[in-house]
Amino acid sequence: QGVILDGASLPSTNPRFLGNGTALGIAGGTGTAAIATGSGQIYYFDPADTTPEGSISLTSGELELSSDGTVLAVSPQDDSLLDIYSIPSGTISNTFSYSSQSPPEALSEFTLSGSGMILGQVLFPINGSNSTLQVAPVSGGPTILSMTPSPVSGGEVGGSILLSPDGTLIALNLSTQGLYPIQTVTIYQNGQPIATIPGVAVGWIDNGRLLVNQYGLVPPVIMRLSYTGCAIFSPTGTVLGTPPLPELGSIQPVTSDTVYAPGQNAIYSLTTGQATWTNPYSGASSGGAISGPYVVF
Repeated sequence: QGVILDGASLPSTNPRFLGNGTALGIAGGTGTAAIATGSGQIYYFDPADTTPEGSISLTSGELELSSDGTVLAVSPQDDSLLDIYSIPSGTISNTFSYSSQSPPEALSEFTLSGSGMILGQVLFPINGSNSTLQVAPVSGGPTILSMTPSPVSGGEVGGSILLSPDGTLIALNLSTQGLYPIQTVTIYQNGQPIATIPGVAVGWIDNGRLLVNQYGLVPPVIMRLSYTGCAIFSPTGTVLGTPPLPELGSIQPVTSDTVYAPGQNAIYSLTTGQATWTNPYSGASSGGAISGPYVVF
């Protein structure tokens, strides 16, 4: 993970690091960015002033910040628990443990609503085969939604969760890899289904707009789905627009008309589909985040 240490300090329980190593994960909110590093420290700071406001001793590859930068969700690399921190104090407000459950589970992935109040979790049983998609309050209140997709004959089902900024809407991606691949998005409001859309949800632009990639079986490889475009849907499944965007894997809203795509490390217009900002450094990796007027990568 790119960490350099002082060799003479290695016998010590507190070796001296000469650098932070690779950025394992980056998250951004208004006025705050958090970076998980290969040195086992998560630093959080205001991008306008690169002096860290604080740090958390944890090696993590996945972290999420609320839109206002005050709630940080972090999972260690062994996927055994999920910690919720208050920023900038760095104190833990809640912890979700998985390995101690019966039967024991591992956290496959998670997502935090922009409000910092709702948490989506994909849980995988250590001794089982079917993952569970679960949405619950960060405070640990009653579960809003919990489901275990059932495999179909000749294939398997995978899923992911995308939460609207206020956390009241859930976009559930289900992908069936059978004889013919099927990809659908079901939108839930307060735990109740209100629309089903073909495709793969990429992310919420705001509380009233969801960006969805759409795919088709394209000859000559009829068993494989190919990207055919995208559309913006309302929560009830009404098409609001079809921007000519490339295939994006995830997005973070920037303005009402622009989104940041970490996979491309670029900002795109939802009107023209064109990139309005691109990575200025050749060879720089993807996987950053928006923090106010800054791109952190």
